[in-house]
Amino acid sequence: MKRIVRFVDKTLNYFKVEINLTGSIEDLNITDLSEISKKLKEIYPNSPKIMLVPRQGEINFGLGPIRFLDKDNKNGFELGKDFLVFGFSNYDVWQREIERILKTLRILNKIIKIPAISGINLIYVDLFSIQKEGFNFKKYFTVSIETPDNWDIKYNDITFGIKAFESMEDHQKIILRFKSLPERDEFYKFQIESIFINGNLDININSDELEMKLNNAHNMIVTYFIEFLTEDYKEELGLLDEEF
Repeated sequence: MKRIVRFVDKTLNYFKVEINLTGSIEDLNITDLSEISKKLKEIYPNSPKIMLVPRQGEINFGLGPIRFLDKDNKNGFELGKDFLVFGFSNYDVWQREIERILKTLRILNKIIKIPAISGINLIYVDLFSIQKEGFNFKKYFTVSIETPDNWDIKYNDITFGIKAFESMEDHQKIILRFKSLPERDEFYKFQIESIFINGNLDININSDELEMKLNNAHNMIVTYFIEFLTEDYKEELGLLDEEF
């Protein structure tokens, strides 16, 4: 089962998929990098960029991850020694992005040998702007903040985190982090960071299990995120939630 969740009033600011590997990718050479860039040109037309990192100690030195970006520099991925990170600041629907991720991984694996996957993390960052006048936290968010009656809460300096789900058997957990941002004019600004973590895996890049794990992670993180919002606020934002 696949799921599409989005709001008519867009809230998503950034989305990231982190893939950790069981071992290290063998050293890339210029020929490999040129071949990867050519094969991925349709998805990431910009020339790859190598991030420089400072030297650490007398002996160890090296270059950082190799970054590939789309034509608008909004979406891309980083290839590191033992990880891959896909980032999306121009995010449409999950189905489109998972297809891009899987296609990229399979192209990479034909050119360089990628070790098995040891862990998958998904991170969503959503931003909300709510008018200060008449603001009531319970009207918008399902988590309660109980304070003494004599406290004067302005909701412009709040930070808290919740472990909303954990499965020791499946090595999975979901964390929601809520914080206020600098307010603007007559509006409060809030950020919700939704994090899914799944470790202790051993999945081949080309296996069907990878797509299943990614879809499951997406479905779970979306479920807990939208449960953080009240029914009235979801309706106000124009929630579209479809399964197929």
